Amino acid sequence: MRQNESGIDTVATLRERLGEVPALLVTGDTGPELVEAVERSGLPLLHKPVSLGRLRQAMARALETREEPTGPAPQAQPQLHLVRP
Repeated sequence: MRQNESGIDTVATLRERLGEVPALLVTGDTGPELVEAVERSGLPLLHKPVSLGRLRQAMARALETREEPTGPAPQAQPQLHLVRP
């Protein structure tokens, strides 16, 4: 993210450029202002610490519910692999 840019802003910029890409936010901030902003954005929100199982579930849900991209066609679909430390 750029300085003074929120995750919500970053997702909005990506979606302007690439279409409806799947996204979710992970943060340690539990302040009411952030929670309200995320609710308005419609993005899924996870609060740290997040278990690996919960993160995988949220990512799978985001990928399942995404709409077809409206932006330029991607060159290749990257594969996501979570590696446990």
